[in-house]
Amino acid sequence: MHPSKSKTIFRLFMLPMTLVCLLSAAFGQGLTGQISGTLNDPNGGVVPNAKVEVISQETAQIRTVTSDSSGNFVVTQLLPGTYTVVVSANGFKKFEQKGIVLTANERIDVHSLRLEVGDVSQTVTVTAEQTFIKTESAERAGLIDEQQIQSIALKGRDYMGLVKLLPGVVDTANREAPGWNNLVGVSINGSRPGTINLTLDGVSSLDTGSQLGPYLAPGLDAIGEVKVLQTNYQAEYGRSSGGTINVVTAISGQPLTLLLRVFRQSSFRACFEV
Repeated sequence: MHPSKSKTIFRLFMLPMTLVCLLSAAFGQGLTGQISGTLNDPNGGVVPNAKVEVISQETAQIRTVTSDSSGNFVVTQLLPGTYTVVVSANGFKKFEQKGIVLTANERIDVHSLRLEVGDVSQTVTVTAEQTFIKTESAERAGLIDEQQIQSIALKGRDYMGLVKLLPGVVDTANREAPGWNNLVGVSINGSRPGTINLTLDGVSSLDTGSQLGPYLAPGLDAIGEVKVLQTNYQAEYGRSSGGTINVVTAISGQPLTLLLRVFRQSSFRACFEV
């Protein structure tokens, strides 16, 4: 192979890898949530030094931590998605809790996970169906999930038209199509124009000139969820006094998938042909 072509191939290989790193870093800003809980034995005692795995059901990515001396565990920097919690400890059956749905910026406390005495080769599986009570945050927020986005008919297919479905949000705009300045007419808890922040996959997408719209307006089919932080949200979202609208794309947890789609395009793949 010609040396110049080898250099070209190396550069084309390194570019997507660099983008993966940058995307992963960007997704950690203002987008990720956490899952925490406490491990107990059948008598209510704590279980320290247990192995806790949090597994993404969409990407199969595994995060592993160990419970502390009080039996507590916390896994941070988790992207929105559905997770399974797997607990392994000597003298206890393996415990699995599936179907834990984590939205953007959410902190879920699964509370007490009670382990059963037995061999670790045996597994106790629980499907998460209950609504978790949020005791670690006084945040008031509203969520529009992907199923609602795909099911609700929208004039102009502007995703911003969905936020008025949430309590405390008013939208007086006539939305004919998605585009710039789409925060015009939106008010959260009576806020003034220009006081709302807008993020896309954890990165601020607000036009800092007009303060009334995004730099990028994704199509409705690309949206995975829209979360509106209204009051008592964390200090990291305190940039704007009127509230924060967090938009999460449907593929935000899988940046590598997007790059593979690009690679499959013939114009890009041709660069690797000898």
